Amino acid sequence: MQGPAWQHTINHLGTASVITLAGELDFAADGDVRQLLDAELQQPSLTDLRIDMTRVTFIDSTMLGTLVHAYNAIDDTDRQLTISPSPVVRRILEITGLSHLFNVADVDPPDAPGRAS
Repeated sequence: MQGPAWQHTINHLGTASVITLAGELDFAADGDVRQLLDAELQQPSLTDLRIDMTRVTFIDSTMLGTLVHAYNAIDDTDRQLTISPSPVVRRILEITGLSHLFNVADVDPPDAPGRAS
């Protein structure tokens, strides 16, 4: 039996949460990813939600809807939502016109100058 086509990790850094997603994010993953995002958004101390999608290889319209759902949950608050997209995700966000909704930021590579190890 084959495992899921996607993986995730969650790291809490003070008042920030970093959700790292990898693999194929489609209809099959949507419910689980939405639950992950909703659980983090319910943390009262959360001020910054970062979604690292640099290892995402595929994203479909249901997952775009989930990202918009997270944006709408944060929009009228003092919280911030930042997405670090893979080239595939960046292209889809740009094609659909959704890139303007999110703070889109690149993740520094592990060997970038000045990055702490």
